[in-house]
Amino acid sequence: MTDENGSQVNVDKEFVVLSCPTSSSSLSCDEAVDLSEGSAAKKARREEDPEQDENREWGNVAAGIKEQVGKLLEFKRKDYENLLEEETRLKKVISEKKTLFLANKLQIEQGVKERDARVAQFKNEEETIKELLSSLEKRMETLQEEKERFVQEYQLEFCDAKDNQDELDKEWTSLYLKKNNIELKLKRFKEVSLAKDETRRTLQRFIKEKEEDVECPVCLEEAAPPIFSCKEMHIICCSCREQVVTMGNRCPVCRVKYGKNKVRHRFAEKICEELRRMRKELADLE
Repeated sequence: MTDENGSQVNVDKEFVVLSCPTSSSSLSCDEAVDLSEGSAAKKARREEDPEQDENREWGNVAAGIKEQVGKLLEFKRKDYENLLEEETRLKKVISEKKTLFLANKLQIEQGVKERDARVAQFKNEEETIKELLSSLEKRMETLQEEKERFVQEYQLEFCDAKDNQDELDKEWTSLYLKKNNIELKLKRFKEVSLAKDETRRTLQRFIKEKEEDVECPVCLEEAAPPIFSCKEMHIICCSCREQVVTMGNRCPVCRVKYGKNKVRHRFAEKICEELRRMRKELADLE
C-alpha cells in the first residue's frame, strides 16, 4: 500500500514537473524545487497517517495542477490574442501589398499599352519615311534623265548654231564683196559723170531692187534692223518674228522651224544702210 501510494505520488510529482512549460508558464524552477521538497514532507506525514495524507496530497496536487492549468490557459489566451493581432496586422499588410501590387500591375499594363502604341507610331513613321525616300529616289532618276536629255539637245543645238555661224560668216564675206563691188560701180558711175537724170534713175532703180530684197514676207513692208532670218536665209522683220513664234514658230516662206536662238540677217541690215545712203544721195540730187 505504502509502496503503491509512494509510486503514485512519484508519478504525480513527475506529471506536475513535466506539465510545467519551460518558456510560457508562470512557474519558475525554484517553485518546482519547493514543490518537490513539499512532496517529501508530505510523504513523511503520509507514513504517519497514510489515508488522510493521501487525500490531502491528492487535493494539493489537484489544486496545483488547476492553478498551473489556469496560468497556462491565461498565457495561451494572451498568445492567442497576440496571434489574432498579428493576423489582423498581416491581413492589413497583405491588403496593402495587394493594393500596391494591383496598382503596379495596372501601371505596368498601361506602360505596355503606351509602349505598343509608341512602337506602332514609330513603325508608321518608318513606313512613311521609306515611301518618301523611294519617291525622292524616283524623282532623282527622272531629273537625271531630263538632265541628260537636255545636255544632248543643247549639244545638238550648239552644233547647229555653230554651223549656221560658219555659213553666215561665209555669206557675210560674199555679201561684203558684193557691197564693195556695188560701191565700186557707183563710184565709177559718178566718175563717168553721168547726167543727173540718169543718176537719179539709176539710184531709183537700185533703191527699188534693194527694197524688194528687204521686204518682209509677212507684213510686206520694208524691214528695218534688227532683221532676222531662218536657216535658209529668208528674212523677216522684228515685229513679225515675235508673232510667228506664237503661231508655230516656222518660216512663212520655206516652213522651216526657227531655232531657239534668233539669227540676225546681217546682209539685209547692210542693205537697209545702203538704202538709207542711196535715198540721201537721191534727196541731194533733187
